Amino acid sequence: MDRRYVWLSVVVLLLVGSQTLNGQWSTDMWEHVAVVRELIAHPFDPVHPQILSDATHPGFSPYTVVLGGLGNLVGADAVTILSWAAMANVVLLLLAFRLLVIEVTGNPRAPFWALVFLLALWGFEPYRYSGFFGLNSIGFVAPYPSTFASAAGFATLVAALRYGRSGSRRLLLLVTLGTALVVLVHPLSAPWLVLALGAVAISSRREARPPLWLGAAVALGVGGCLLWPYFPILGLVGDSTDLEALNRSMYASVVMRIFPMLLGLVVIVRRSRTDPRDLLGLWLGGSLGLYVLGAVTDNSSFGRSLAFVVVVLAIALADGVATIETSRHRREASTRTRVGAVVLAGLLLLGLVTARGGLIRMVPNRLLPESIRQSDELIRPDERYAFLVGAVGPTEVVVGSQPADNRVIPAITGRTLALAVPRPFVDDADERKRAEAELLDARTTAARRGEIQARYRVRFVLLHVDALDDQALRGVLEGDGASAVYDDDELVLIELPPFT
Repeated sequence: MDRRYVWLSVVVLLLVGSQTLNGQWSTDMWEHVAVVRELIAHPFDPVHPQILSDATHPGFSPYTVVLGGLGNLVGADAVTILSWAAMANVVLLLLAFRLLVIEVTGNPRAPFWALVFLLALWGFEPYRYSGFFGLNSIGFVAPYPSTFASAAGFATLVAALRYGRSGSRRLLLLVTLGTALVVLVHPLSAPWLVLALGAVAISSRREARPPLWLGAAVALGVGGCLLWPYFPILGLVGDSTDLEALNRSMYASVVMRIFPMLLGLVVIVRRSRTDPRDLLGLWLGGSLGLYVLGAVTDNSSFGRSLAFVVVVLAIALADGVATIETSRHRREASTRTRVGAVVLAGLLLLGLVTARGGLIRMVPNRLLPESIRQSDELIRPDERYAFLVGAVGPTEVVVGSQPADNRVIPAITGRTLALAVPRPFVDDADERKRAEAELLDARTTAARRGEIQARYRVRFVLLHVDALDDQALRGVLEGDGASAVYDDDELVLIELPPFT
């Protein structure tokens, strides 16, 4: 093993570990915390973690069920369990990524460069999104199911490639298991994985390994998901609620964000000219096809294949750089190579600069200046809303006046009236959203507000001190008999009169 990969992996783990200790995650983290919190409390029969409803939740996957069971067993809270999972996920990701690069390139120096490029070879406004593992993103998304799913997907491709070479049927079991895990844990990653496995079957036809068996293993993995008891996997088919709007960012300013990675196209074109069934070429073509399909059909979920496009380009460029690096011991580097090295170094430096928002969160808190440490962007939401614990029961409903409130409240304690982000399986999501807007409107009559409160069992309203609309609503609520049970310079927790 190239020791440089080991040392770089250690650095990555230290950086992610520091960010995890700092508690610096993106907004989606708090939904995962809410899911795991519910599974810790009720590992076998969880209820919806965000609202009072009989609906299930797509977050009840094998990944979170295991974490919830572990938390229940050892008595740890959801944030602690997900922090442990963050480190485990990164270890799995680094191991699986290295194995994948070796399988595809056969070059022992390539994994180091592939990891360098995956971390730092980014343009302007690099993605901070699940499935992307640049320095601006990896520390935020390390605990997410998508990170585990990416590691499982890479490992599944490794098993499929090794089956194509050796024909060992035991490897097909790993393909089946890995496919099922990805589909259940992060369905948005399933399309690129299935497509990539199909490319493996096409590229390995030259071997004496019938691709039919590989296809059967994948089909068995997908079909096995129908047996998952926590939510119906078919209920996700055709659903357009799951982060559809946010997924459209996969189609915004894409070239500006990933243009340094496009250097990998040079290597892929050369490989594909030599071998039309080159695996990297097939992966890139298929993933781009899936990406374009998402644009044509306005199904932006397919845009998530962009994350795999980036991985393929990083591997290809790494193979080219590692080949040059190996050959430099035998002959002097050409002028073109020297120029290329300078350009690449400049682009890596650009990537480090544009990732500064992520890097600053990897600095241990005690090393940051006080002014930065106390900035609003670095204050942990679970600390900001910690006062809810004790004041609000585990299933009491709190209506936050801002979407950011409703993202965090279920992770701390209690439930919300409406979903902060649309999710499948909740049939009355739109009705709940309208009811929330009415309840927070100071012009709504007391009678109508009482109807909403009784129907959805609302007990608390969380308001912001400096918001004019919230100030007006507070006056109305207190005039109707509500009272403040918590009040500081920023937030006010209002307890409504008992509903009937």
